[in-house]
Amino acid sequence: MNSPASPRRAQRAIALLIGAVLVCGCGVAAAVVHAPAKPLPTSVSTTLPTLRVVGGLMQSQLSPRPHSLAVRPRTRHSTSAPELPPLAKPAPGLVTGRVTAIGDSVMIDIEPALQADVRGVVFDAYVGQQWYEGVQDAQNLRATGQLGSIVVIELGTNGPIDGADFTAMMQALAGVSRVIFVTNFVPDYWQNPNNAVIEAGARQYRNVAVANWEPLAAANPEWFYGGVGPHMPIGGPGAQAMARLIANCV
Repeated sequence: MNSPASPRRAQRAIALLIGAVLVCGCGVAAAVVHAPAKPLPTSVSTTLPTLRVVGGLMQSQLSPRPHSLAVRPRTRHSTSAPELPPLAKPAPGLVTGRVTAIGDSVMIDIEPALQADVRGVVFDAYVGQQWYEGVQDAQNLRATGQLGSIVVIELGTNGPIDGADFTAMMQALAGVSRVIFVTNFVPDYWQNPNNAVIEAGARQYRNVAVANWEPLAAANPEWFYGGVGPHMPIGGPGAQAMARLIANCV
């Protein structure tokens, strides 16, 4: 990555370090979320956790998140592999055998689980990352010869997207053997429109697969802090389920 991204790398490193403390049983009850590098849209209705220091350790303090989505009946949803076309030969300059995972803080939640399920995965995930920033990251990774031949995109948590955004991402990823888009599960008005954009865009490209996270997540509120998405404990059942869903599309 170019040097301007170093503060975002530091954010991600801190988030992972704190996540490791959580997994080790330090009694912290909430996910760690740092302030985004860029302001969120003014319409954001979720309240992000804040941090405080207790006994020399960082502890997260989760504020209530209003949930504006309708309550859905609990149903079973499969994480089994969808039917996927054969992997196409990657374009020159892409790293064969590498899976590049571009995402926001939800991707950080699942990072250890995805590392366990997907060999050769390399992360480019930052707290508060917007879709257009993910496009820029894909362009930079490609320009520096670091972009994998398979790419996972978990973005849209932090604001609405449209068809032009999807097209911009696919242009940045032209020649990638397979692009896997993860649908959004977030208690904000843009969840369903974003997922419609992802699903409609995916139908236009043979090398695109959709990891349909939203219905699986909605059926299992116990996976999330306070029963509301998008965040879940690192190493918890929700993180493992999302990692398996993605891995089945790789």
